[in-house]
Amino acid sequence: MISTPVQVGRVHRRRHLHVAAVVTAVVCLAVGAAAAGAVDKHRSRAANTITVYAFQEGSLIVVPGTSASALSQGDQKIVNDQLTATHAGPNGYHIIGHDAGVCTFTRIVNSHDGLADCDVTAVLKGGSLTAQGVVEIRAGAVQPTDLAITGGTGKYATSRGTVHVKDTTGHEIFTINLR
Repeated sequence: MISTPVQVGRVHRRRHLHVAAVVTAVVCLAVGAAAAGAVDKHRSRAANTITVYAFQEGSLIVVPGTSASALSQGDQKIVNDQLTATHAGPNGYHIIGHDAGVCTFTRIVNSHDGLADCDVTAVLKGGSLTAQGVVEIRAGAVQPTDLAITGGTGKYATSRGTVHVKDTTGHEIFTINLR
């Protein structure tokens, strides 16, 4: 598990590519489950709610022959986020995991609005969690959305639930609800 802090000002991101945030939500589920176990070992798995921050480090891969300045059908957002605790310490936000995945733009309304289908896996100590769903982009920003937790490995092998993704300035907020 990664244990170094991340400085908010050092993380680079592009506003119209925040689809990764949704994908990161999957990772947050895994992180949330790990955090929940550390906080209260006696708490029932039926009602675990965890909140984490996601700092993006992904990139956009455009369809050949299209422009990186406008979304096109088939463009892909590579998801590669640092998952952190929600409170900054003296050295920044403590990293508790990471995620990896892809969001593929399937419907384009205009150069900054559309829909992307996302499939993301969060890697945490003890296993991984996978989440999937459609993310809406309006005016270049990810709209609040819920992703389905579709599976996991290790201690998360039977995990189910949802990840609520909310875009904010500088990072995304993921609220993971495990059942």
